[in-house]
Amino acid sequence: MTTAILNRFPLDLVDYPTWLGHAPVLVTSRSSLPRTGLNLSAYRAVTVVDDYPSARTMLYLERLVREHECDNLLALSEFDLLRAARMRDQYGLGGPTLEQTLPFRDKLLMKRALSEAGVPVARFTPIDNVFDLLTFHRTIEGPIVVKPRMGASSIGVCVLRTEQDLDQFCLDSPAFSGDEPAYLIAEEFVENEMFNVDGVTADGRTLACWPSRTSSCLGFEEGQLLVASQLDADDERVPILRGLVTETIAALPRHDRMIFHAEVFLSPDGTYRLNEIGARIGGAKVRELVTRGFDFDPVEWYVRELFGEGMPDAPTSDVPARPYAYCLVPSRTGTVQAIDPGLLSSREGLDTVEMRIAVGDTLGPAASSIDGMALVVTHGDTCDEAAAIAKAAGEDVIAKVSVV
Repeated sequence: MTTAILNRFPLDLVDYPTWLGHAPVLVTSRSSLPRTGLNLSAYRAVTVVDDYPSARTMLYLERLVREHECDNLLALSEFDLLRAARMRDQYGLGGPTLEQTLPFRDKLLMKRALSEAGVPVARFTPIDNVFDLLTFHRTIEGPIVVKPRMGASSIGVCVLRTEQDLDQFCLDSPAFSGDEPAYLIAEEFVENEMFNVDGVTADGRTLACWPSRTSSCLGFEEGQLLVASQLDADDERVPILRGLVTETIAALPRHDRMIFHAEVFLSPDGTYRLNEIGARIGGAKVRELVTRGFDFDPVEWYVRELFGEGMPDAPTSDVPARPYAYCLVPSRTGTVQAIDPGLLSSREGLDTVEMRIAVGDTLGPAASSIDGMALVVTHGDTCDEAAAIAKAAGEDVIAKVSVV
């Protein structure tokens, strides 16, 4: 058996050869290589790509698949799921098909399937031209959210509250600049408290499925910290959130093995609505929260389960050992002048500090909800305590990293 891998994750965080039990072939982005270098001798073949998002990456992959007679294709990043699925269908490779994958990426197909199954979602409509947008805006008579049907990381998401917002969106949006359909979706904006629910599925069962309270994923546009914290075991919202996500998964094409990352909105009137769900690991430090909370790495488990040899360990509990939280500090424009060497060194409850910058780096504004210059992971006795420690650590980063 030979597995081909399409990768944009940091390679020092994904030990594909060990997990698979054989030497795979790899096409990876140059940005995935650690600054200190990495021994890639455990791979049968490696192609490092500078223009990884381009379609040319798939040409490199196709050549390797044919040359090495690959049986399977593995892709973990949300941005790679569809192009990997199309290639599997074309070449008969193992892994999720396009039919299985598309409703987890196309938000219109997703919302239609969920609505038909009775899963509560906000009112929505496809937007292919400016008149679709105008009609929906007038129908809702309130704020709406417009986003790409196959977007990710909150890129291109706009909240339109006023006629002026509508005018500006129509002026700025490249989606309306030509004759091709805009391929957007619009939804009624509902004031909400946001939760993420993360876990895996195996033969129709959910494992390590747990909700986190999460601050706004659109806050990066104003430079706000992104903080997420796992809920307490006795929180009455936990069974409701887990139940809603279980219903959501049942309404979409089945994957025998799947990682999932869901967003649920709780409105002030007590209504829970599924915003969206992805068949992939969440961004920022979601993987570490699941791994620490359940002593279970969902990414390693998924790779071993899908194409590896031997049975991976399943989580032994359905409740995290304690609440964990993370804080992502968004990038800001300027050059990094200094980083305090004592940054966060003595903060109680701190588990991980990941600095993504170095002195001399030139930074731009955050381009997405997961575009950060630093991330921290913390723990506490309660959800609120873990979140407070994470937020305070993030504020320390802002105070002690000089960007001019």
